[in-house]
Amino acid sequence: MFQPVIHAFDRGARPERQGAIVPVVEREARAGEPGALVCAACGAPITTTASRVERFGAHVHVFSNPDGLSFEIGCFSAAPGVRLVGEETLAFTWFPTFAWTVALCARCAVQLGWRYRSASGAEFHGLILERLREVGGSDPVPGGAEA
Repeated sequence: MFQPVIHAFDRGARPERQGAIVPVVEREARAGEPGALVCAACGAPITTTASRVERFGAHVHVFSNPDGLSFEIGCFSAAPGVRLVGEETLAFTWFPTFAWTVALCARCAVQLGWRYRSASGAEFHGLILERLREVGGSDPVPGGAEA
């Protein structure tokens, strides 16, 4: 079972340990294949369970933004079904040294999460789990479920 790491928003906070991205096989998401994760709003393919990675010691994290909104996100190495909007920024980042930009569903424009990128070019997607659905799985993607 994936156990979420709970984080409170604190401008000076740093995770206790920094894990590396776990390499996985990246492939394009297809809505009809097992393990495909689709947008819960419109059914567009977003990523796959094979793209799950750990970042800063966990796949699932729970964060609160400065407005007090909480999000349970899963980390993914690729999300070909998202469209990135806005400028990258380090302001209020949940992952130190990683700038973020908003990630929307490329089909319906629902915000699905964020893409994070470091100055060295390492990147991953933090996707809001309740806004994804696994094809043939539960709705939404449970944060504690393994593929």
